[in-house]
Amino acid sequence: MAIVKLINAVASAIFGVLFAPFSGLNPVWPILIVSILFGVVAILVFGRISNQDKIKDIKDRIRGNIIAIRIYQDDIGLLFKLQWRILVGTLNYLRYSLPVFLFVIPPLIVIAAQMFLHFEHRPFQPGETTLVDVELQQGTDLSTVSLEVPAGVTIETPAVRIPSRSAVSWRVRVDEPGEHMLAVKAGGDQVDKQLVAGGSWASINVKRCQTCVSDTFLFNPGEPPIEAGNRIQMVEVKHPSFSNEWMGIDWHWLILFLVFSLVAGFGLKGVLGVEI
Repeated sequence: MAIVKLINAVASAIFGVLFAPFSGLNPVWPILIVSILFGVVAILVFGRISNQDKIKDIKDRIRGNIIAIRIYQDDIGLLFKLQWRILVGTLNYLRYSLPVFLFVIPPLIVIAAQMFLHFEHRPFQPGETTLVDVELQQGTDLSTVSLEVPAGVTIETPAVRIPSRSAVSWRVRVDEPGEHMLAVKAGGDQVDKQLVAGGSWASINVKRCQTCVSDTFLFNPGEPPIEAGNRIQMVEVKHPSFSNEWMGIDWHWLILFLVFSLVAGFGLKGVLGVEI
């Protein structure tokens, strides 16, 4: 858990600085910049740690066998031999290439988590409502659980307690833009939870939880996990899904990231002198 907190804190700080100049702009621009940077770095890493001579030799052999198939179309026996050579060459290419791509996966996961944090959900607009859901340790006295909100947020309903799930929920209304901090209390324990309002995009952490390490690392890296031993197991503020319209189409950030990074990587591989 400590390493997860450290990685998330460092990555969130870096992306906070990287995205700061784009605040208020169409989110396609920060997505484009991150995608290009990742594509270029990934290509450079591939070129540095892969066996470039071997990969080039294998690709030349595959191309030669494909040309031979076109030339000797009437020789069935030779065609089978050429197809076998292409298959073997392809497997050899994968043998030299895949381990390098696997090397890129860990930083890719960290980057994807930060992109999810910024572009999967949008801030509330004044007047919108949402639910604040809380899960607690079994046996916790739910009558002691309370929610405190700052100015700019209003609790619209009394607490709805669900003893079978050891859960409590409230409906709240967002009145003013800003980054609001809600406080959930249970006995002597407290967990603060972010709620973001105003603007088109921002760093939005939907959930804080105590034991869901993978969820915290992949989907909610913007806030630290709840400390062990706290009666409060999870606090979730349900932000709306993000909508990113560009060129008349609503694009999911992951599609844009994959397209931009692949175009940047493969488009610049010749300039960077990297064989893929």
